[in-house]
Amino acid sequence: MKAGFMKIAIQFLLVFTFSIVASDAQESLPDSLLIGNLDGSDVIAGIGQPVPVPIWAKTDDSVAFMQFSIATSDEQVSSRDRGIILPPLALWDQLYFSTPYPSGTPGYTTQDVSFYADTIPPFYDSGIFLDTDYQWIHIADYFMTITVDTARAGEISCMVLNDFPEIPLFGMYNGLDSESPGVRLGCLRLINADYLPGDVNNNGNVNGLDVVYFVNYLRGQGPIPFPLQSADANGDCLANGLDVIYLVNYLKGIGSLPRLGDCD
Repeated sequence: MKAGFMKIAIQFLLVFTFSIVASDAQESLPDSLLIGNLDGSDVIAGIGQPVPVPIWAKTDDSVAFMQFSIATSDEQVSSRDRGIILPPLALWDQLYFSTPYPSGTPGYTTQDVSFYADTIPPFYDSGIFLDTDYQWIHIADYFMTITVDTARAGEISCMVLNDFPEIPLFGMYNGLDSESPGVRLGCLRLINADYLPGDVNNNGNVNGLDVVYFVNYLRGQGPIPFPLQSADANGDCLANGLDVIYLVNYLKGIGSLPRLGDCD
């Protein structure tokens, strides 16, 4: 009896194993989505300031569309402001941020995000797919603005998943297969910042004058930014030529918002 049972079990195992190998090999590793800092730290968010939240993806297959939703606290976030899409997704045909709407989680508002590689039939023929070789890549930034309520400083505001079990989704290049990726959502740490990152000349705005001001300082031909941290546009807690490049890309519309660094 035991031998017969073992024989059946082995046959089942062989059939099951073969079915996995014979299925789409692209599904061998779970695709993943991360909204927040890659190292797990909180995104630093200034009271009353816009903040970019990085979006990361990791795939082992050719992905041709993505859909996901981001829900944030109404008490701590005053507006959801779309975002910026980075290569290779910036080359896709459709990049869509929905109008924010009330979440199923009380006190939260949701915004849907969807990216499609090709929206003109025949679908998925553009050849521009996302395959990260199972390494995290930075695919987009989601912009939001923090409440002006200074009493919120020191609070942690964590994003939550949407209420629809069918999304988030990653769609495969053939237009037929899709899967729900593993998702990790980060948090925002609200602080009272006495400067706006990227506002190098301290006039309350971030524009080309800040680039000129900072370049003059770096050349030794102009005054020091005050505070110096305002010139740290990329949030790495340094003020140097990389911040000039970051600011120029932002002003050209091909880079992200200046961001606060955790520099204490």
